[in-house]
Amino acid sequence: MKKILVFVLITCMVVSFAGCAQQQEPMPATVQETPDEPTGIMDGTFGGTGHGFGGELKVAVTVADGIITTIDVTEHSETAGVSDFIIMNQPQRIIDAQSYEVDLITGATFTANAIKQAVKGALEDAGATAGMFDTPKKIEMKDETIYSDVVVIGSGMAGMSAAIEASKSGASVIVLEKLGRIGGSAITCGGGVYATGSPLNKDFDNDPQNMVDYYLQRSNDLGDKELLTYLAEQSGSSIEWLMENGTEFKPDVVPGGLSAAKRVHWTTDAGVGLIMPAYQKALDLGVEFLLETPAKELLTDESGAVIGVRAESARGNVTVNTKAVVIATGGYDASPEMMAAHSPSAVDAICLSSCGNIGDGINMAQAIGADTLFRDGVIGVRGLRANAGASDGVNALAWIDTLAVTDEGDRFVNEQGDYPVVTGKMIGTGRELFYWIYDSSMVDLAEMAVQQRLALKADTIEELAKAAGIEPVKLHQTFDRYNELGKKGVDEDFGKEGIVPLSENGPYYAAKVRKTTIGSLGGLVINLNAEVLNTDGNAIPGLYAGGETASGQFFDKEYAVSGSLINLSIVYGRLAGTNAAAYAK
Repeated sequence: MKKILVFVLITCMVVSFAGCAQQQEPMPATVQETPDEPTGIMDGTFGGTGHGFGGELKVAVTVADGIITTIDVTEHSETAGVSDFIIMNQPQRIIDAQSYEVDLITGATFTANAIKQAVKGALEDAGATAGMFDTPKKIEMKDETIYSDVVVIGSGMAGMSAAIEASKSGASVIVLEKLGRIGGSAITCGGGVYATGSPLNKDFDNDPQNMVDYYLQRSNDLGDKELLTYLAEQSGSSIEWLMENGTEFKPDVVPGGLSAAKRVHWTTDAGVGLIMPAYQKALDLGVEFLLETPAKELLTDESGAVIGVRAESARGNVTVNTKAVVIATGGYDASPEMMAAHSPSAVDAICLSSCGNIGDGINMAQAIGADTLFRDGVIGVRGLRANAGASDGVNALAWIDTLAVTDEGDRFVNEQGDYPVVTGKMIGTGRELFYWIYDSSMVDLAEMAVQQRLALKADTIEELAKAAGIEPVKLHQTFDRYNELGKKGVDEDFGKEGIVPLSENGPYYAAKVRKTTIGSLGGLVINLNAEVLNTDGNAIPGLYAGGETASGQFFDKEYAVSGSLINLSIVYGRLAGTNAAAYAK
């Protein structure tokens, strides 16, 4: 029972990437074009099924006079927020092309591919044969040039905050988003925001200096004190700002990280509860979002001031002339090349953050002389496989309290430690693979992992060691020592509270756990105005940044505490948007 309770608590605290499945009321797509000749298939409405991230997805496809007229997604269990835009837009894309062989919408390709599979199946039931609906209509390519006072690159928490504040300051705002959805990594996060002096905790925690001291401690005194002070002083207003925009929080504010201070504010709907209300606020203010329009280049004048952005879309190049640009493109842990260059200690980690975290905003700014700061840092967690939530399915085995060893059989950490600390210890071993050892109390999850070849099973510890390639005597010594401490009830080696011995009888399981990232630490150098600095230490006129893309001055190698990056994104995103609008005027 204790393990189950620990699992439940940890699942609530860590970042969740699969989200809560929910039924949607999908917007039916309607026909835009008709083919020159009918295909001869039957008229009517036909059902089809595909397999998405959350399970089965079903569609109803209506065919009339040989053309696809409507596509409704009737059932699904996809991630709320992440899948919404794909469910709304992918059917229309198929109808416009009169083909299921269209490009998948980036950002939720499992969902997009499931719709494609389901539509194909429905058309086959309608009588479509090989060659029908497998060649999309050609899109007419046409370059365009548009204008906006402020351009925000990225629609995560920092980008959304910047767009709202720039618009509230009177600027016209365009948001360029490379993915086919909004929200970046924030929309899939656990929904924590780290803040002091908020409307929810000001009566028992209202101490910005203590928060600064904690960040300095966790950054080994490498954090920028001025930037951290502004972050802490504005953190309470971040919660107030979110609440004003429609975010709902759980009533209890709880401790996080290595501090006893109650500062972690959890939303009632995880990351969706942060992003979707802010998105609606931005729409209400007139902010324009261009999805699947990745920015490729910052344009400057002869003086070096930023005057525009060159982007690309499916229909051609898009040039946005502007007076100010805010870079809010997130981090780089989805880019193996960027990880190798800037966070080599975790280059072998599984990446569970947004697929858009490729460091493109950092690279664009560097191309015009921006300065950067990297300290080999990541937001580290742990998991068994990619394409899953950080604590969903078999990945939950990496979070349940038990004996953890390296692939050499050594215990190396207090398994109950804060998740960035545990990941830091994993990195510190220099090993790539780790084993979380379970007895039969976790048989259901463990058997699932065995079936997926993500765990090993044996009747004895010796046999388990042989299967894992560990020296049997070594693993048995580690196992015996752990049980000895468990029987004492005192972890003399690593200080774990409530240590409990494992069963003396098999079967035993060894879950294959790996270092995992949900973000990176490092990027553009900014000042107290959220202006991006060049390598000479001067502000680049018209260029601002906030959030994960400019996180290097706040952390060392390890993440400080859950909710830090969301607060950082709001505080400096708002500042960037406000100052970008003022500069544009």
